[in-house]
Amino acid sequence: MKKALLYGVGGVFIAIGLFGLLTNTADTHPVGWAVWFGGAAVLHDGLLVPVVLVIGALTTRIPLPYRRIIQAALAFAGVVTLVALPFVLGYGRHPANASILPLPYTRNLLIILTLITATALIALLLKYRSSR
Repeated sequence: MKKALLYGVGGVFIAIGLFGLLTNTADTHPVGWAVWFGGAAVLHDGLLVPVVLVIGALTTRIPLPYRRIIQAALAFAGVVTLVALPFVLGYGRHPANASILPLPYTRNLLIILTLITATALIALLLKYRSSR
């Protein structure tokens, strides 16, 4: 019963969103939205899922306690990279307006990836020490 109620609430929110999308076409550009939404689904199912499955398969020989840490670090690093990639590549940057994308995004991404790697290495070391 609870699940059906939650599905119903979700369906209402989707209907509200679609209504807004289709009734405000000058602002929402439904065709562009549909292309973006379809492209996101294709990229997710055609690229992201296979990459995650291959990485999961490649890490199966690592002992389970260590494998979970490594897979989590790879997942975090992948998601952070996907989110940061448009900024790193400078999409939207305009030479006439220096305030658009003003930060050193490549450096910042490398810092975050270094922190993820360091955290994973510390977790692996702690797991190794606790197993001894």
